[in-house]
Amino acid sequence: MQNTPSSPVHAFARTESSPVKVFGRTELALQYFPHLQPHSAWVKLRSLLADDPSTARLALQSRRTFMPAEVSLIYRSLGRP
Repeated sequence: MQNTPSSPVHAFARTESSPVKVFGRTELALQYFPHLQPHSAWVKLRSLLADDPSTARLALQSRRTFMPAEVSLIYRSLGRP
């Protein structure tokens, strides 16, 4: 199956204006809090995720990456950085 603009694979990976990709948790945290040190940015993002029932499970995961569907959920909850 080709990855054309009308294919389901292509449609799943897109949001309003740009494709969503896999993000390292610190990489994503630094997009929200660029003025903080990497660890502090992650701690702050984790706190925000834990406060929202729809994203609380993401704050507890041991994996160090967020998959595209998880990034989309975070964007819906917190807005884009």
